[in-house]
Amino acid sequence: MADFVRDCLAGLKKQCDESPLNIRIVVVDNNSEDHLRNIITQSNCPNITSVFLKQNLGYGGGVNEGIRAVKADYYFVVNPDLVFFEESTLNRLYAFMENNKKIGMCAPKLINTDGSLQYSCWRFPKRLVPMYRRTKLGNTKRGQKALQHFLMEDWDHNQTRPVECVMGSAMFVRGETLKEVGLMSEEYFMYFEDMDWCRQFWNANKPIYYVHDVRIRHHWQRDSAKVKGIKAVALSKLTRIHIKSWLKYMWKWRKVRD
Repeated sequence: MADFVRDCLAGLKKQCDESPLNIRIVVVDNNSEDHLRNIITQSNCPNITSVFLKQNLGYGGGVNEGIRAVKADYYFVVNPDLVFFEESTLNRLYAFMENNKKIGMCAPKLINTDGSLQYSCWRFPKRLVPMYRRTKLGNTKRGQKALQHFLMEDWDHNQTRPVECVMGSAMFVRGETLKEVGLMSEEYFMYFEDMDWCRQFWNANKPIYYVHDVRIRHHWQRDSAKVKGIKAVALSKLTRIHIKSWLKYMWKWRKVRD
């Protein structure tokens, strides 16, 4: 993780150097053991705010502490495993939001390290989608159909359009909208907080858009899915966290029909 943070900061520093915008980088250390103080010092970024938490608040909690640390017109929530390889990424996302005042959130196109498309915008999941993704049921005709629908594989992702939800790895959010929508839910330690937040945006009539011509590379690991099948519940802590969050999400939104 330390290498990811180092590379991400280098990319963000370059983005800041080429931008006329007043950008503040906020690094939240969620009680990790990655020696981020040294990495931040070595990054030579003059516009960094560091937040060191005494306990791990989970993904949503860490994001919220970062948002609370600065007052801004826009917040770009990013994972440290992003690589900014295109010029003016932040400028273009900012311009898109400025030109579309009714939009509450947008997200760039994420691509895998091999250059292939990463399915980072989704439809809200049906109840069995997580099971299809984790077990051999995903290979059935019904499972494949459900996953293709969830991952929005029915279009080529080469158009900018409204989407139901986007991956929490890269969310460009209008600050004014947060006064109405609120911060990311902290009831999930990890997983599904991004979908939950997107639900809140749409409930507040604040559209979410996928911006196809702004690209960022993402070292997506899917750590919770490295162990497959039922045995994952016993062998993987992340799998158990994922299932717990899935059940919380489904119960919270049980009365909503997609």
